[in-house]
Amino acid sequence: MKLTCGKRDLSFDDVMIGCAPIAGIFQAVGEQVALECAKGAVEAGFNYFDTAPHYGLGLSEERLGKGILQSSSYNIENLRVWTKVGRLVKSSSEIKSEDIIEETNVAGHVENIFPETPVGRVPVLDYSASGVIKSFEQSKARMGINKIYGLRVHDCDEETRFNKFVEPQIGGIYGLLELKKNGEIQEVSAGLNDAAYLLKLIKSCPKGSFDSVLIAGSWNLLDFSAFELLCECEENNISVHNAGIYASGLLVGGDTFRYKKAPAEIVERKDKWERLAEKYKLPLPVVAFSFASLPQCVSKIVVGVKSISELNSTISILKQSSFVPIEIWKEAKDLGLLPDFVPIPSS
Repeated sequence: MKLTCGKRDLSFDDVMIGCAPIAGIFQAVGEQVALECAKGAVEAGFNYFDTAPHYGLGLSEERLGKGILQSSSYNIENLRVWTKVGRLVKSSSEIKSEDIIEETNVAGHVENIFPETPVGRVPVLDYSASGVIKSFEQSKARMGINKIYGLRVHDCDEETRFNKFVEPQIGGIYGLLELKKNGEIQEVSAGLNDAAYLLKLIKSCPKGSFDSVLIAGSWNLLDFSAFELLCECEENNISVHNAGIYASGLLVGGDTFRYKKAPAEIVERKDKWERLAEKYKLPLPVVAFSFASLPQCVSKIVVGVKSISELNSTISILKQSSFVPIEIWKEAKDLGLLPDFVPIPSS
């Protein structure tokens, strides 16, 4: 397996703004703050955005669309918006007996991680071709923009969902391919948390189906589980959008890893990375940002923001990332912070 890595200077077009936070993931942010953030991102010069019906059952898409349309520099020809499929959002009155409801994502459920989820909206799992097309139409209506650049199948890293999506002729992959063939989207993509399932998905669908994939938390300073997937993407010219680059927040001052309390051994590794970053007079988030961009198949770094403050912080990190020297990666290898199989740039 081959993974090519190299240092590069990054620009705004190498960054994709993740829009789960403007739906209030884990903590409510409020409509006004969310709109200011989305609008500010466009006006700052960011053109790439990732959202999903799952995020607040349409709340992220609605807020992103409003923010884009309120921007003084709004130009639909420059913007590239990706959203996702696999869930339809219905009102309570529209629910049918055969609908498969994702109860944990309903407003008020103890496991719902979006506290601002509107009451009365119900998530219905649908990974069929017809469901994909319905979801696409719903997303366009929520965002209020006619142009969606790419669609990703979302969260099919579970056997039943996976099988529905890849089912011959009627699975969701065929809906995505039809939308691309008809020119309604430009990219077919996938967004999963499990890198192994994502690799399986690529191999299970017709060859050449995917233009890009979004990985989440599987290629950063503390997690290298996407290695085989990245090699597959490089070999097949599939662009990678790398999200979760701060390891669920642990690398930016949080205490979680993979969305749970970080275990002691992971915290110890984070502390070693922090000391190494300090040696090179660099903030740890800048080192994390730079590392996430090293594989040549990674075309976008996905960073979630929920406020103007976080947006400005991302811009600062982006600008500092070009100052990360390649020597830091060799030293990280010597310290055992990067395993042998992880390639590093030589010049």
